[in-house]
Amino acid sequence: MDSGCSFHMCPNIDWFQNFSTKETGTVFMGNNHSCKVKGIGDIPLKLHDNKIRMLTDVRYVPGLKRNLISLGTLDELGFSYRAENSSLHVYKNDDLILSGTKKHGLYVLNGFCNIPLACIVKSDRTDLWHLRLGHMSQKGL
Repeated sequence: MDSGCSFHMCPNIDWFQNFSTKETGTVFMGNNHSCKVKGIGDIPLKLHDNKIRMLTDVRYVPGLKRNLISLGTLDELGFSYRAENSSLHVYKNDDLILSGTKKHGLYVLNGFCNIPLACIVKSDRTDLWHLRLGHMSQKGL
């Protein structure tokens, strides 16, 4: 979750639903490099409370290294947020909607992309742990 990004953004096209291919501009990174926006869609998220919520109007930006949820965009949509004790909580009408935990200076969503079961492929245990550990390399395992 990021207070500095203008839009929700994701580099993984496989996670999108209701995807529309449109080049809607360029995103500038903190290192002054730019990446083109290649489309817009929605991404289902399974959150801390096991509910599935749809993150809408997410930009597909293939050049990104991380997924970003824009706190500024959530604020414009009427959400509020509070950070304390290395936790970030996002509310809508006093109901907790999203939460994140601070790791290495970034707030990481307590939840994950809810990819439909049809997209899951049978794999061995190494692949399973690779996915569970955030796509860690075999060397890192």
